[in-house]
Order: sequence, then C-alpha cells, then structure tokens
Amino acid sequence: MRGLWNPPPWTGALALVTYFSDIGVSSTLLPFFLTDSIGIEREWAGRLFAVQYASATLGLMITGWISDSVGHRRTLIAVMLAQAAVLNVQGHCSSLSALIACRVVQGFFASYGLALSWVAHVSAPANLNRNLAVAIFAAQGSISLGGLVAGQLSGQQFWIANLVQSSVPLSNAITLSLSCEPVVHSPPVADVPRPLEGLRTIARSSRVFVAAAFTTFAMGCSIGLLTTLSPLLLKEDYGLPQSDIGRVFLVGGVAALCCHATVTPYFCKSHPEASVLVFSLLNVGVIAALAGWNWSAAALLFSLTVYSYVTTAVSLGVCNFLIARAARTIAPEAVAVATGITRSLFTLGQAVMPLLSVQLRAAAGEWLPFTMQALLFGMAGVAMAFARSNAPKAVPAIEVGTSTVPALDAQDQSQV
Repeated sequence: MRGLWNPPPWTGALALVTYFSDIGVSSTLLPFFLTDSIGIEREWAGRLFAVQYASATLGLMITGWISDSVGHRRTLIAVMLAQAAVLNVQGHCSSLSALIACRVVQGFFASYGLALSWVAHVSAPANLNRNLAVAIFAAQGSISLGGLVAGQLSGQQFWIANLVQSSVPLSNAITLSLSCEPVVHSPPVADVPRPLEGLRTIARSSRVFVAAAFTTFAMGCSIGLLTTLSPLLLKEDYGLPQSDIGRVFLVGGVAALCCHATVTPYFCKSHPEASVLVFSLLNVGVIAALAGWNWSAAALLFSLTVYSYVTTAVSLGVCNFLIARAARTIAPEAVAVATGITRSLFTLGQAVMPLLSVQLRAAAGEWLPFTMQALLFGMAGVAMAFARSNAPKAVPAIEVGTSTVPALDAQDQSQV
C-alpha cells in the first residue's frame, strides 16, 4: 500500500512527547499510586524509575540497531504501539511485580533516541535546527501538561493519566502507518559501512560530540535526581499533596517552554558549545545550594528545583542539536544506532540517580546525592571547555539558491 503523504518532522516531536510526558505524570502520581493502590512505601518509586531507565539504556541501543536495519518508520510504529499498550496496562496493575514488568517494557521501548534520529532523518539540512527546537519545545510542554493533568488526579486514578498519555503514541502510529517512506537527507558516506563503525568515526572526529554525550549523562542524572528526591522531600518534609508537587513540573515545563522558544534556538545557531559550558557551570552552583540547604523553606526548594530543571532542559536541547549535527556526518544506516547509544547515556543517568539518591539519602542525608550531582555537572563543564578549546573553527555559510545553509565544521566536512 502506498502512503498517503510524506512523514512530517512533527511525528518525531510526538514520539518525544510520548517519552517526556511520563516524567511529569509518573513523578507526580507514581508515589501515591504505590501507597494507595498497591500498598507499599513510596520510596519504591525511585527503584521503579531506575528499573525503567536501565531497561531504556539497553532498549535504545537495540531499537536503534533494528531501526537502521529494517527501517526507521516501521520501527517507530512498533515502538509507538508498544508504548500505547503498556501505558494502558500499567495503570491497572495490582501488584508490584506487574508494575515492575510494565516499567521494564516501557523503558525498553523508549522512543527518545528514535524520535531524535527520526527528526534528523526526515529534516532538510537547512531546517534541522528549527525542527529539533520545535521537537524539544513540544517535549518540555508535555512534561508541564503531564504534571498539570496528574496533579488533578489521585493515586488511584493513575490509569486515567496513562489513558490520556496513550492517545499520543497511538495517534502517532496511525499517522506514520499512513505515510510514505521518508526521503533521506543524511549525506551518503561510502567508507562507513556499519553503524558501530559510524559511531566510532564521529567520536574520533569530534571532541564536542564526546563532551555532549557525557554532558547528556550528567543531565540524565539531574533529571533522575530532581524527579525522585524533590517530590519525596516536598511530600515528607512539608506534607504537600500531589496537586502542589505537580506544580513543580507545571512551572518548570512552562519556564522551559519559554526558554526553548527563545534561548535554545539562539545558542544552537550561534554558540552551542559555550552555552552548554555555561549552563553546566551554573548548575554546579544551584545543585550545591540544594546540597547545603537546611530544607526550612518549601518555596526555596521549589524554586531551586524549577531553576535547575529549566537550565538542565535547555542545555539538554543544545546537546541534542550538537549530537544530531555530528550524526548527520555519517551514513544514513548508522544514524539511529548512533543517536540511540548517546541517548542511552541520558537514560543511564536517569536509571542510576533515582536508585542511588534514595540510598545515599538514607545513609547520609540529602546533601550527599546533591553534592554528587554538582560534581557531575562540574566534570561536564570541564569536558565541554576542553572540547571547545580544541574545536575547529566553522567555515562560512554556503549560499544555496535563495537560502543560506550553515556549513559544517571542518572536521565534519572531512566525513562527507
């Protein structure tokens, strides 16, 4: 059957929404669902996040390899259908083992890497920056909307939030199934025959790519920390209901939307490496402040959490652009697996930090996990500073017809 239309880039944005909306919904409702419906302590929420993102760390690499082998569109359709199914099942789980199984499946079929590679796959080079910015904009908006919806529900109504979420991947799968195979815009590279060889090629040729990948891991740790400890602290230390906790993700999501509409596109176009360096160093101070704070003011904890979330989200958007730009210099059959492996570093951070932060908090208090996160951001800043100091200067833009297409870096051009 011939498709009815060419797949638009916004289908990649919907795939990102599928992944990120769960952050707002589950971080708000999952602790209450555990106590109200399953009858276990809410600290299990951190372990469930760890299980989900550990599974995603493996799943992103496997689905990326499958996508490069059998086709991006078909793989993304299958992932979207799997997400829609598991979201509807997990809201009705009555045992911890069933919920763990659902989180494992949900993590394995994470759409994060596939969504970014899909946007890079179907976007013309001149539109890559804009399309990535729009996709990340939609993803941040879904966190805000997810927190807003979840904040109006109780733990026993977790299934309603999941039902609303499942409509996104289901509609995306229908749209993709009715579309044609996309036109590939990635440049052909004859001497990069295998996906893993393609990843090694861009890793060797771009210190910025390596630094952005490590910074992505640090940001995954930060998101994991904030979505685990901040709700627990607001709930246990101040007794706030889920509606107030959901406002962390509502306010953070709205603020991130505003920044993505203004700050992120500017830095992606003008100073991507410098902006990642600055945001990483800023977050060192903010996370260190969270570590040393005595938790006597819920408003300050709320504000610092939102600020750290916003700067992390904006910096992650710029890192996504850097990684996608590097991935565009390799063969089309390597794009998805290369992006999937770098995205797996983000989910690895999301897997490690929730589990680790709960254990460290129980052993030494809140200051230790936040101090570790500050050190990670400091290391990310050092890596980006080193990469930027060794990065080649960009050559002037190339005039193509009536439009101006930014030229690739000198090292990137050597790969084309």
